[in-house]
Amino acid sequence: MKLFPPLPWISSLRPINLGFLALTAWIVSPSQLGSPLFAGLLMLMLMGNLHNDLGDFRADALNRPNTNPFQSKENRRLGVLLLLLALAMFLIFLGMLDSTAHVLGLVAVALALWLYNSRLQYFPLLGNAWLAGIMGFCLFLLIHTGPLAFQQKIWAYTAVALVHFARELVKSLQDQAGDAKHKPLRYSLPPVWLYRLLAALSLLGLAALSDLLWRSEKSPVIFGLAFVLPLPFVLFDRNYKRLSFLLKAFMLLGLLVLYLCYVLP
Repeated sequence: MKLFPPLPWISSLRPINLGFLALTAWIVSPSQLGSPLFAGLLMLMLMGNLHNDLGDFRADALNRPNTNPFQSKENRRLGVLLLLLALAMFLIFLGMLDSTAHVLGLVAVALALWLYNSRLQYFPLLGNAWLAGIMGFCLFLLIHTGPLAFQQKIWAYTAVALVHFARELVKSLQDQAGDAKHKPLRYSLPPVWLYRLLAALSLLGLAALSDLLWRSEKSPVIFGLAFVLPLPFVLFDRNYKRLSFLLKAFMLLGLLVLYLCYVLP
């Protein structure tokens, strides 16, 4: 008998999200890719994923059967050990930083992730916005000293936060049955239409920001308007898994905008 089912463990580590982090660092700030700052962010993401799955194994059993490895006590014990190991490595990378601002930034992200997993995920909508803000701040840590111009950085921070917010809202819709049954929500789940409306407004806001920042440049505006394309799916598609994948694809589109229009030249 195998101690861990292979696919659920891979799912718990979120390899696609880790790949997005590496790709983002390579595009927006290549000098940071092998830095203690990047390694610290990587460990934080791993810790956040493990902490989240350790706390959500009952809800995930209903929302996403056979994707959370922590159904058994043995796996939960090992998950705690992995979490402690990731914490130890995070502290090592933290000690390797020579920037006080980066140290404070990573500590702030760590506390924000702990607060989300421990408390704020039980506040519908508020928790979604909090997590989206964390992702935007992580990008800020990576590229605030990078080669991009100021308006490009502003767009990047906002794009990450808004698209991530929309995707978190869709994931909440996907998980609403298990969340309502197994999570100690602080108040009842808002109506589905409100989730859809906020997700749509996030994408519209990103398209408007793209037009505002780059009125004189055609390519970024065209890419910005592309964020309007998933709106019919956001408003009407009931296949939340497919919709979540679509929004992740638009995260990739945002990275391609920065690379093709500003990094590649």
